[in-house]
Amino acid sequence: MEKHAKEIDAVIEKMQGILQAMREQDPDFYAKYPMQLITEAEEQAIQSVSEKWRLPADYLYFLKQYVPESVSWNTDEYINLDIYGAKDLLEGQCGYNYNPVTDEVITEWPSDYLVIASDEGDPYCIDLSREDTVIYTAEHGTGSWDFSVAYDNLVSFCTAYCNLEGARSCWNTMR
Repeated sequence: MEKHAKEIDAVIEKMQGILQAMREQDPDFYAKYPMQLITEAEEQAIQSVSEKWRLPADYLYFLKQYVPESVSWNTDEYINLDIYGAKDLLEGQCGYNYNPVTDEVITEWPSDYLVIASDEGDPYCIDLSREDTVIYTAEHGTGSWDFSVAYDNLVSFCTAYCNLEGARSCWNTMR
C-alpha cells in the first residue's frame, strides 16, 4: 500500500500541476468557470462510501486525496472522462447498477462492479469482490455489458489520463 500511496500522490500532484498551468494559460475563462482539485476529502463523504462498500485500500486512499469539483479530463483517448470523488461516487452508479427513475436495481449489472469513472457513458469499474484495483470497462449502448480489463491497477489508470506526451490534453469545466 505504501508504494501505491506514493504513486497515487505523485499522479495527483501532476494533475494539480496541469490544472494550474491551464488556469495560468486562460485566467479569464477559469475565473468564470472555476474548477478545483482539493486534496483532502470530507470525512463524511469517506465515511458514507466506506459504509456502503468494502473498498480496496488503494482506492480508499485515492478517494481521500482526490476531490474534484467541476473537472473532466479530455485527451485523444477520452472524450469527457469524469473520475468520481467520494461525494460523487453514489450518484456515479446511476444508470449502471441502479435506475433512479424506476427506483430499481439493474439486475444485468455485475453486482460487485463499482463505477469509479465514466467517459461519455462508458463505465470504468473496479470489482469489489477482489482486493486489487484492476480497472474494467465496457462500451455502453450495445445491449449487454462486455467488460474487459482496461488497466492493471488504479495507478496505471490515473497515469494514463495524466500522460501529456502525444495527447491533446486539457481540463474541461463543462460537465
